[in-house]
Amino acid sequence: MSLDMTNDGKYLLCVTRENGIKIVDMRQKTVINKILDEGYDREICRASFSPDGSYIVAGSTNGRMFFWNTNDVSLNKIVIDKRLESESKNFDELYSQLAHITCAIWNPEANFVVSGDTHGVITYYD
Repeated sequence: MSLDMTNDGKYLLCVTRENGIKIVDMRQKTVINKILDEGYDREICRASFSPDGSYIVAGSTNGRMFFWNTNDVSLNKIVIDKRLESESKNFDELYSQLAHITCAIWNPEANFVVSGDTHGVITYYD
């Protein structure tokens, strides 16, 4: 589970134990959106808002990074570890070799994201 808040303090991002993400309006103290994406077949890791609050990024234990638009919670992009594109191995074997993405955070300038994984690798996404 993880939490993040928009820079203006209006919205709270909650990663739940059910592998979902909730967006809470802090003024109304209500959940205004939920993201339960089928691409999250593994555990969701730390998620964060972009500095302007218009996007969410999250990593998962299946080696994927997910990007959503917060206005309509549409999935904008999935970044897949290059090793998943190999057809020479089965996916279960590949998943077991991939590092789990344990955190993902936006640069304060909003022009790139950095993630960390269980192999100690920090990856830059632009």
